[in-house]
Amino acid sequence: MARYGRGGAACLAPQDRILGLVRLLPPVEAQNRLMRVPDQVLALALLYMVDRQRDYVVGFVGAGKAARVRQELRRNEHVRIAYEQYLGATRVVVRHLEGGSVTAPRSYFRPVRAAPAASKRAR
Repeated sequence: MARYGRGGAACLAPQDRILGLVRLLPPVEAQNRLMRVPDQVLALALLYMVDRQRDYVVGFVGAGKAARVRQELRRNEHVRIAYEQYLGATRVVVRHLEGGSVTAPRSYFRPVRAAPAASKRAR
């Protein structure tokens, strides 16, 4: 496993962190959590893994999803992907595997009641 800098799990290479989390989970739980990850995101997160590692992770998902992920991996070979995009995808997968919330924060605008016409004139 590649490590960057000093420290514990936070210093693992992103792909090694994913592998470690998958290994810690019971197989059914790993499958359930990986099935919730969008195909493109999972493929992007597996980008820097060797084939043996990819096969291990993809082995937890169903045959249909595995085929779609592999297809995305083949597409990614012909696309220029920024490392920041890869890191973003690995963060999403890690959050899924850790059981955390994955949805992006949503903005909410509370509607403002229009002031009555009479009160506007008084001002």
